[in-house]
Amino acid sequence: MSRRAVAGFFGKLPCRGDFVSRRLPSTFIERWDASVSGWLAAGLARRAVQGETDFLATQPWRFALADGVCGDAPWVGVLVPSRDSVGRLYPLIVAVATDVMPGGWPRVPASAWFDAVESACEMAEGEPLLAFDACVARLPDPAGVPADPVRRCHSPDDRVYFWQHGREGHVTPTLPAADAEGWLFANGAPA
Repeated sequence: MSRRAVAGFFGKLPCRGDFVSRRLPSTFIERWDASVSGWLAAGLARRAVQGETDFLATQPWRFALADGVCGDAPWVGVLVPSRDSVGRLYPLIVAVATDVMPGGWPRVPASAWFDAVESACEMAEGEPLLAFDACVARLPDPAGVPADPVRRCHSPDDRVYFWQHGREGHVTPTLPAADAEGWLFANGAPA
């Protein structure tokens, strides 16, 4: 019998004064932090006073990462805007390693799995850390959810796919860099 995959998280929560993480390897966290630090700083600087409002209004981003992007495993998950208890902005990322498919891509579960992750992230706004952690740990194993056959890469170099519910996505070779803030803050619309 195979082991159930349990989601983890990394980022900021309103109930804590600093970063929180559970069940994600350091390689995953370090690579995400380098990416987020670049595009978040660029987006806030470019938008000046409006930056905080734009960031917090951003709809959740769903993602699929091929193996090698954040360690050896492929990943799926959700990124939502958040802040810590003193107001410092940083996203909350919920992710889980999945089975590998051809080309190193993850087995992407159907939209219902991402909906459940987004619902868990919504509850993080008013819940203590332990309650949120328990909710994330109870998320279904993506292997037990039907796969979504629509997610495709555009070239062999593409390793990262970001999309929002009901919208077209962005396929890139790496995690988003500073210049990605245009689409990451724009709720899927062209920047």
